[in-house]
Amino acid sequence: MKAQLDHLVVDVHDRLDEGAAKWRALGFHVTPRGRHSLGSANHLMIFGTDYLELLGWEAGAATRPDLGGFPVGLNGLVFRDWDHASTYAEMKRNGVPVLEPRSFIRPVGLEDGSIAGDAAFTTTRLEGRTGFDGRTYFCQHDTPELVWRDEWRQHPNGVLEVSRVVIAAADPAKPMAVLNAMFGTVQGNVLPLAHAKVEAVTPASLGTALPEAGGRGDYLALIGFRVKSLAATEAVLTANGVAFTKAGGTLATAPAAAMNVALEFHE
Repeated sequence: MKAQLDHLVVDVHDRLDEGAAKWRALGFHVTPRGRHSLGSANHLMIFGTDYLELLGWEAGAATRPDLGGFPVGLNGLVFRDWDHASTYAEMKRNGVPVLEPRSFIRPVGLEDGSIAGDAAFTTTRLEGRTGFDGRTYFCQHDTPELVWRDEWRQHPNGVLEVSRVVIAAADPAKPMAVLNAMFGTVQGNVLPLAHAKVEAVTPASLGTALPEAGGRGDYLALIGFRVKSLAATEAVLTANGVAFTKAGGTLATAPAAAMNVALEFHE
């Protein structure tokens, strides 16, 4: 099966407003709030072929059990799916612990308050905490035109796409064994993707400020982004008062700036 990143999920619990404000300060165009038929709510940051999701629940709403069990931070690794029935069957054949696909919708609100339509999805999830302390699943988009809107792809910080996802793991081979069972294309401790890669490293070798583990063992720790111009990214971060470090053609922000997620920007 082809391995392609669909999106990454930052669980923000009931702190959706805070999460959206922090990511806007980082220079991202954050979409209006969406509300799933499953009871959760989100904001998105749309890129070329992938996106980032801030996922949680509104104040006073019921907590989705599969979200509340994780701390605030990067907890979801999602791959693109084109045929959920075939994907489910293939994962079963490969011995990957997978759950039955489920479908849901989300009305897509626009900045003017109108509704563009109902975005429809089918997700096929691995059993919780398979490979690392987080959630891994596939997402089939039945209405991709409602998600990848051109006006939402334009970010003040110049981000074009996700380039790197890093799992901090005591034994990097452990999460990569699961990914290899899923796709069969892992090279060492790296899963190559079309425009990005997923890699596992030991926390000590990550070389950046680590997110708070919040009781997790192995966990998703860092997102790398490819940008149009690093100088433009630096200008936006400076103007918005976001602290960063700069070394070797890479800008890095601390986890506190991004809801407990380490970020890197490069051209």
